[in-house]
Amino acid sequence: MSRLQPPTVREYTERLPNIKPPIKAERAKVKFSVIVCSHRPERSKRIEAHFQRVLASQDYEFILIPDAKSLCEGYNRGFARSTGDIIIFSHDDIELIPPNAAELIQGHLQNFDLIGVGGTTQLIDGNWISAGDPYVFSTTAAPETDDGKYRLLVYGVGPLVVDRIKALDGCFLACRRAVAQSLPFDEKTFDGFHLYDVDFSYRAFCAGYRLAVCRDLPLIHFSKGNNDAEYHRYKALFEQKFRGTLDNVQHAPWKYASLVCQHEQLAQSASPERIGRLLAALIR
Repeated sequence: MSRLQPPTVREYTERLPNIKPPIKAERAKVKFSVIVCSHRPERSKRIEAHFQRVLASQDYEFILIPDAKSLCEGYNRGFARSTGDIIIFSHDDIELIPPNAAELIQGHLQNFDLIGVGGTTQLIDGNWISAGDPYVFSTTAAPETDDGKYRLLVYGVGPLVVDRIKALDGCFLACRRAVAQSLPFDEKTFDGFHLYDVDFSYRAFCAGYRLAVCRDLPLIHFSKGNNDAEYHRYKALFEQKFRGTLDNVQHAPWKYASLVCQHEQLAQSASPERIGRLLAALIR
């Protein structure tokens, strides 16, 4: 039996709906709850100050869990203390780039239930990036050199906002309260600091919630993942938990475009117009 061929770039792009940007009309007032697990005082202060700037015009609360036994346990404990309509689960080493990030988050959560900045439309194992092209999408920046330069990386051909996502990266997740209320993090299985995000987002997808990667909400991630022995142990637990439900697709290496700039240039370099040009370059 011949194997199905993956869609071409044009075919796949045409299948993606044309998601319109958030409407700039007056919206109902909502409250944000930001939940961060961090045992590092310097990072805790920095990330709290960052969200204070991002949410300065919003009603919000910042909930720090300094003694989390695991990210699942910490996020569940933080959510139990929260009162917000929009729940943000964030690492302590990120920085949202757009100056209107709060409005973008609220706007996207009118169309979707759970959003992030990186994810996949096909999940073939416990690592969300394994599916490769044309299924993986993200827009993030990271320090490039010691002289203050950053590299902005845009993965995947498609629109700025990609729906039909099955799993999301956990450096930044935002959701409607009902999602976190109905799907607590699985702290029994994932009692460490890996796979909490793929498990949570994939269960949300399986429950019928609408997930999206919002590439008009790029961020800086100041650290790299650590795929150590513990990571592979939790990856195996995830794959055992969802055996028989994961995808089996042909794929190619990731398609990505990038640029390097100074920190103060990131807001302009990561604007929707500039990201759009980088996405157009991926098609050529």
